[in-house]
Amino acid sequence: MREPELDYPATIPGLLRHMTGRFADRDCVVTDVDRLTYREVDERSRALAKRLLAHGAGKGAHIGGHFPYGTDWIVSWLAVTRIGAVYMPFSTAFKPGELRKALRHGDVALLLAPRSLFGSDHRGFVTDAVPGLADRAPGPLHLAELPYLRDVWFDLDDSAGADISDELLDAVESEVSPADVAITIYTSGTTSEPKGVLHTHGALVRKGAQLAALQAWTADDRIFCGMPFFWVGGVGMTVVPSLHVGAALLCIDRTEPIRSLDLMQREAATKLTGWPGVIGPITTDPTAADRGIPALHRPLSLVGARHSSLGMTETIASYTYATPEQQAVPLPEGHTGSMGWIIDGAEVRIADPDTLEPLADGEEGAILVRGYFVMQGMVKREREDVFTPDGFYNTGDKGYLLGDNLYLKGRLTEMIKTSGNNVAPPEVEAVLRSFPEVKDAHVLGVPDAERGELVAALVIPADGADPDPDDLRERARAELSNFKVPRVVVLAREDELPWLATGKPDRLAIRAMLADAVARRPASG
Repeated sequence: MREPELDYPATIPGLLRHMTGRFADRDCVVTDVDRLTYREVDERSRALAKRLLAHGAGKGAHIGGHFPYGTDWIVSWLAVTRIGAVYMPFSTAFKPGELRKALRHGDVALLLAPRSLFGSDHRGFVTDAVPGLADRAPGPLHLAELPYLRDVWFDLDDSAGADISDELLDAVESEVSPADVAITIYTSGTTSEPKGVLHTHGALVRKGAQLAALQAWTADDRIFCGMPFFWVGGVGMTVVPSLHVGAALLCIDRTEPIRSLDLMQREAATKLTGWPGVIGPITTDPTAADRGIPALHRPLSLVGARHSSLGMTETIASYTYATPEQQAVPLPEGHTGSMGWIIDGAEVRIADPDTLEPLADGEEGAILVRGYFVMQGMVKREREDVFTPDGFYNTGDKGYLLGDNLYLKGRLTEMIKTSGNNVAPPEVEAVLRSFPEVKDAHVLGVPDAERGELVAALVIPADGADPDPDDLRERARAELSNFKVPRVVVLAREDELPWLATGKPDRLAIRAMLADAVARRPASG
């Protein structure tokens, strides 16, 4: 297994020096309201890094960020990681309770957040997430619900670090190692608990260089990112690769077709990245064809099955890849599901799902992966609970290999994948079961042409209760990110719940019931 060789240290400080030295006056991050060059990104993140040092932050400190796509996200991430602290970006789709749970789970000591978010005062949201913040006394926070949290900053521009010299910051940066953890990316796990995935400087920086090369990006590219920076598709697949080559990163605070197209047209976007559920509305907007945007000049759809790629948060996005030339060739009959070829630095094994014994070429089983860019581990999970004894990670997907060509056949777990987002059924079930009129709830994904899967719930009402499905959905929305809220809620009597001979609910039969309900719902549902 090979990893990319760089002529600069495989750390965020090393990448910063590389990009500032070569691309200083080129656009780095461009939004519809803001623009920063590579030099300005370095200067702003340097000032915030000094403020963090003055505050007492250093290597290993857990610092959260709750920003949308944009300049503040980039500046805060670079400032935190250039001093060796661990950046923990949190989803702007979170509800206050979800943010509170992630802050506690991640042992966050300092939270960075904007004063406003999507046109609304964000301080009230954070106050709801951090009990006691509104009536805090002067000095550090000491909250039983968030025992490690000491402060929340709503302003990244501050002179508090003015006494920190460049010499000291340079000395701090020189101690950052490729082996140090750089970022914790939160994604939905298979349980109701948050899942924090740990990636090192070395993995993040080297994988970014590798992906930039695979995608043939250059300094002349102006890349519109349609994926959130706080998830791996944004930071790992787009942000870090663009910094390596000096490309301009185009983004808006949340993807909206007209605003996205306006920015892409103004900035002459050459590339467009994003999940189909996100970029589909952009590329199919009625105005898209007449805008003359270079990124949209390539064919938007191809007839027949094609090679794709496969990746996940735990592998910093793709661990298989097919070039545009390979993707242009239709797959032979019987070869649907090709995820392309295993990239350098990854090793894929197909194993028996129960014994994890390796299977032969062409045999279908669990997909296991290991390599330099596979995560270091998960927050508050012992290594033995995450990896096999020989260091492989069980992806939860099933498939088979033909040589180095990987074929995907579905999921081994019940994780729901909707519009590129992971949804853990137990998390949604726990919220529904907390309602007094709900006796039991079973959440599963059902196929959907647009989103891949829909989140659907079978609810058993409490004795004597007659809950309204739409009311349950709206109350769940107050506690869950919008993409986790069931699109369909089906009520059933307890004696209608299908059971297996083992005494467990028959999840396949429940999924069939939910799929039937989805098929019968009105088209506007």
